[in-house]
Amino acid sequence: ARGYVILPILYVPGRGGPAAGAGRALGEGGFGITYLGRDLRLELRVAIKEYFPTAWVCRRPDTSPGVSVYTGAGPDYEKGRSRFLFEARTMARMEKQPEIVGVRDFFEANGTAYIVMEYLDGTTFKELVRRRGRIPARELLDMIEPVFSALSAMHAAGLIHRDISPDNLMLERDSVRLLDFGCARESALGEETVTITLKHGYAPIEQYQHKGQGPWTDVYALAATIYYCLTGRTPPQALDRLMDDELIPPRRLGAELTEAQERALLRGMGIRQHRRWGAPWRSSAAPCTAAPC
Repeated sequence: ARGYVILPILYVPGRGGPAAGAGRALGEGGFGITYLGRDLRLELRVAIKEYFPTAWVCRRPDTSPGVSVYTGAGPDYEKGRSRFLFEARTMARMEKQPEIVGVRDFFEANGTAYIVMEYLDGTTFKELVRRRGRIPARELLDMIEPVFSALSAMHAAGLIHRDISPDNLMLERDSVRLLDFGCARESALGEETVTITLKHGYAPIEQYQHKGQGPWTDVYALAATIYYCLTGRTPPQALDRLMDDELIPPRRLGAELTEAQERALLRGMGIRQHRRWGAPWRSSAAPCTAAPC
């Protein structure tokens, strides 16, 4: 049986295997914490994502690694944990999409659930732009192109990422990888809607309204990420654009796009869902599928 160590503090057993201590967080949000870990059997670094919805559970790490569910939150918590494990199973079947971070295993322990993912050691696009400035259009679109197909496959499997941003796209050995290190994601469960942290500038209007999400939600976030990489500027947040859209077209900021590419990018960043592509736009400006009506 396999065991995993979260480095170096929280007790997390693998399937029947040994376990140890709680670890350095790689990222966290309203629904989960992702730790640096180690696969004890294969002796590999891994990322271990813990289901930890802060609206429904708490923990006292000085006394126990287990989670405590708030009174009345049990049904929502269990439903969310089941969804978390369902997504793990679905993501594990995406192994033929090298652009998506791989799922190695998943298990339940400490009253919650965990997903074991490959650990990536590269540079996020947020760091890349911070270091070298905006990225030339041709170079960027060539790098990003494989992500379009990966996202389309993810959407076809019934998954929506909901958190694409420059710090969730990583360049690792000249390949772009799409990851999610436990950042907050919108989820409406039953009659309760969980308050979460959104990445302003990359989250579309439907994530603030808690309804109407679909592949087009990821289209907006990916287009906004490309806008940031091309211009070095974070786009205005969707709520502000709803009242007074001050988004500056990227060509006016020096991005070397064709007119067709700029139109496609701005369509992907449409405030209203029905104005966007229904799947990731490509540098040729051709839509993949119809947007929602």
